[in-house]
Amino acid sequence: MNFDKLIDHFKLHKQEFYFQFNSHPNYPSALAFSDTLNFLGLKNDAYELDKEYWDELPDEFMALVNNSFL
Repeated sequence: MNFDKLIDHFKLHKQEFYFQFNSHPNYPSALAFSDTLNFLGLKNDAYELDKEYWDELPDEFMALVNNSFL
């Protein structure tokens, strides 16, 4: 998965991001991604939601679907 646009958008250190993400014990996973963002100081929450709860999401959010960001 290519995270370059996300890294650039949030002005993260690219090498550090990939090092932390790739060395996470749960790599590759949403948990590894979320933990990496937290480690780099970018507060976030990760949830797995059934479609029936999608209307409870905030107006702006990021989703990981089929290995792509939405």
